[in-house]
Amino acid sequence: VWTAVADSRIAANATSISTNSSNITTNASDITSLTNSLATTNANVSQSATDITNLTSTVNTNTTNIAGNTGSISTNSSNISTNASDITTLTNDLATTDSNVSQNATNHTNLTATVSTNSTNIAAKPNVYRQNNAPATTVPVGSLWYDTNDNNKLYVLVAGSPNVWTVTKDGDIAANATNIASNTTNISTNASDITTLTNNLNTTNANVTQNATDVTNLTSTVTTHTTDIASNAGNITTNTTNISTNASNITTLTNDLNTAEADITQNATNHTNLSSTVTTNSGNIGTNTTNISTNASNITTLTNDLTTAEADILSNAGNITSLTTTVNGHTGDISTNASDISTLNAGLVTANGNISAN
Repeated sequence: VWTAVADSRIAANATSISTNSSNITTNASDITSLTNSLATTNANVSQSATDITNLTSTVNTNTTNIAGNTGSISTNSSNISTNASDITTLTNDLATTDSNVSQNATNHTNLTATVSTNSTNIAAKPNVYRQNNAPATTVPVGSLWYDTNDNNKLYVLVAGSPNVWTVTKDGDIAANATNIASNTTNISTNASDITTLTNNLNTTNANVTQNATDVTNLTSTVTTHTTDIASNAGNITTNTTNISTNASNITTLTNDLNTAEADITQNATNHTNLSSTVTTNSGNIGTNTTNISTNASNITTLTNDLTTAEADILSNAGNITSLTTTVNGHTGDISTNASDISTLNAGLVTANGNISAN
């Protein structure tokens, strides 16, 4: 009797295929979860990058503002320093001008004294008269009078109480001539001194006028500088306020930066954990790949076995046909074999379907 025998390898392969299918489904679920986690992590990293970019932009803006404020403060400090230097120079110039004015006043006093002395000297200078009548005795002592109606007889005014016009002997004419020459020289010298003093007085007056103009200009410049200093004080106050505001902004920015750094650190930790998970999943995927490769090999072997089984079945079918023809009396056995063959065919169909699914 031909008896159908179930192939145990087909059942084992079916079990392996079922297990691999379950593993593949599990791996597919794990890969989906991992992909979702990776997408979430990428979104967090992208958001962190955006936050860092925004924070960097804010830091750059604040840095620019601080640099601008620093430049303004530096300019104001430079202006204040320049104003201080100008004020020092003006103060020195004013002190010099005051000194010049004082010196001019002294020179003017000295000049006035010299002019007074010269005037006294000039007033005391002996005069020379040529006339008929005697001049008044109040003229300077030593004055000469030529009496024109007495052959130009020479008289000199001699000091006394009162002064007296006294006839001068001919021997005194030479002395008088010498005195006259000396007096003429003195008069010329005095005239030169008066001219020099007059020029000095004019120069002094011009210097006093110029000093007055310089003092007026200096007063105007000091007033302008005072206004500039007041304006600079306002600018410094404004800059101080801006610096305080920037300090507050920097504090806020620092806090934001610390928060961002904490978020980045957390993201790094999450990334590390994700990398570990990915590594683990990669290992599982590698294992699954190996299992799938093994299953593929097993499926190939099963396919070959099924092919052999199909050939055997075909051969058995031929033999059964021959047996049916030959052994007509063994109907019961043939029916049993037909049922077994049907069961085997159903198993093969199932196996083929599983193989196709894999």
